[in-house]
Amino acid sequence: MIGAQWPVRAIHGPHLPLCCWHTHSGEAITDHLKSFAIIRFNSRTYQSGGVMAVVKAHAAAEHLLSDYEFGQSDQDRHNGWRYFLEETDLVPGMSAGEATKLRQARLERRESES
Repeated sequence: MIGAQWPVRAIHGPHLPLCCWHTHSGEAITDHLKSFAIIRFNSRTYQSGGVMAVVKAHAAAEHLLSDYEFGQSDQDRHNGWRYFLEETDLVPGMSAGEATKLRQARLERRESES
């Protein structure tokens, strides 16, 4: 969440945060304003494990995703459980259960409209 606290003008300066070096300048400016959901899923069964967290800023989301992967047991990983990031308009910090319900409802609505 540190990146979300930097003023926009600091991103243009020579002290560009390391998390933003890999992006284009326009992406770096808006990247800290976006929200990302960390989603758990099973790569073998395609079962959803739901939203684990909603975080503001891509760098913070990647950091938390790494924490989830690092803390994952060998058995859990062997059973196919993985994580990925998804850009979202969900509110950072909201409960994982509520985020999962909202995301699922949106996915179902999108599928029914197709």
